[in-house]
Amino acid sequence: MRARNLWDEAVPEYETALALNRNLVGALNGLGWCKLFAGLLDEVIPLAKQAIRLSPRDPHIGSWYYLIGTVHLLQ
Repeated sequence: MRARNLWDEAVPEYETALALNRNLVGALNGLGWCKLFAGLLDEVIPLAKQAIRLSPRDPHIGSWYYLIGTVHLLQ
């Protein structure tokens, strides 16, 4: 759904994945981007920070900081 730009519809799918395993950093990242494009800016930064805390040495950590920066820019 995210690939088809159905941001609002993808949010519950990512939340279901996180309910099954709250340590899925990929799901946290996807949920953050979906909430960003859905206009839920206040909910994005905590998701990205949680992903950074869970996986501080992840090779994709730059995308999480980019997500945080994008939210700050839009606010």
